[in-house]
Amino acid sequence: MEANLAMAVVRSTASSSTSSLHVLLPSSSGVIASWYSASLANNYATPSLLDLLGNSPLTLNILEQTAMIFVALIALPSNKIRIIPTKETIKKVGGILPILAMGLANAITARLFMISLQHLPLSLCHTIRACSPCVAAGIGLLRGKRFSTKQLSSLPIIVAGFSLAVSAVQPSSDGSNTSIKLGVYAAIGSLLAMSALQHISKVVLERGMHEMQCQFLQCTLCLFFLVGSNYNNNYQCFCTVRDLAMNNNKYENGGGGVGGIIGGGGIIGKQQQQQFCFLTLLNGAGDYIENVTATKACAIFDELTFSVFDTLRRLSVILICGFLVRKNPAHLSNVSGTVLVLVGALLYQQVLTPMTT
Repeated sequence: MEANLAMAVVRSTASSSTSSLHVLLPSSSGVIASWYSASLANNYATPSLLDLLGNSPLTLNILEQTAMIFVALIALPSNKIRIIPTKETIKKVGGILPILAMGLANAITARLFMISLQHLPLSLCHTIRACSPCVAAGIGLLRGKRFSTKQLSSLPIIVAGFSLAVSAVQPSSDGSNTSIKLGVYAAIGSLLAMSALQHISKVVLERGMHEMQCQFLQCTLCLFFLVGSNYNNNYQCFCTVRDLAMNNNKYENGGGGVGGIIGGGGIIGKQQQQQFCFLTLLNGAGDYIENVTATKACAIFDELTFSVFDTLRRLSVILICGFLVRKNPAHLSNVSGTVLVLVGALLYQQVLTPMTT
C-alpha cells in the first residue's frame, strides 16, 4: 500500500533509493501500531485527569505540553539526537518562521479543541475533526495535487459513517443555540489549525528535520503561546498542579489551588495524589509517543492517506475508550457508523492497491 509513497519514506528514514516495499512495510506498520496504542493510552488518561483538575482544560493543556517537553529532553539525548536542530537544518526548512508557525498552529488547535469541548459533546467534536480527510483533499487540490475520483469518493463514506457512529448534540434546556454555534466554530477552527500543522510539519520533515526535534519544537512553542495567552490565570494553573502532585491539602474552598476540585472542597487523599501522578505519567508518555509517531506518519504518508489513518484512529478511540472503558451506550447507529467507516477505509485502500505493484 505504501509503494506510491516511497519517496516520502526514503526522505524521512534516510534510506537509500533502492529500498524495497518489503523493507518499508514493517516500518510503516510499526509506526501506525505505536501511534494507535499511544493514542488509546492518552485518551484513557485525559478524561480522568480532567476530572481531577476540576474540569480545567487549559490547565490540562499546559500540563500535557510540559510533560511532553520533559520526556523529550530525556528521549532526544538517549537517541543521540540534538535537542535543537543545527543552523544548517533550520536554514533548509526555511528559517525560523515555519518553526514558529508550527508552534502557533499547535497552540491554536489545542486551545480551540478544548473550547469546543466546553460547549459540545466529545462525540460531536470528534465528528467535526473526522472531516480532516476532506480538508486534506481540499488543501491538496489547491496545492496542485491530483487525486483519483475513486480515491475521493471514499471520503464521504468515511465522514458519514463517523457522523453516524457518534451521538448527535442535544439542544440546551433553554433552547439557545449560541453555545452550540460557538462550540462548532471552535471545533472547525481547531480542525483547520490541525490541518495546517500537519502540512507545515510535513514540509519541515521533508527538508531534513528529525521528527523528534520537530515534535519537541512543536510542544515547546505551543506551551509558550498557551502560557502567554493566559498570563493572568497561570498562577492558579500552577497551584492546581502543585497541590495535586505534592498532596497539599492546605487550600481554601473555592480559592486558588485545588479548592473545589474534589466534591467542592475537602482533603486530597493519598489515593488521589497517586492517581494524579500515574495518570500524568501515562498521559505525558502517551502524548509524547503519539505526537512523535504521528509526526513520523505525516512524513511517511501523503496528506490524504495520513488523514484517513487519523480518522480510523479516532474511531478506535471512541470504540475502545468510549464504549468499552467508559461504558458509553452502543446503539444501532453506532454499529452502523462503524461499518461505514471501515467500508470507506477499505475502499480507499483498494484504490491504492494497484499502485503497490
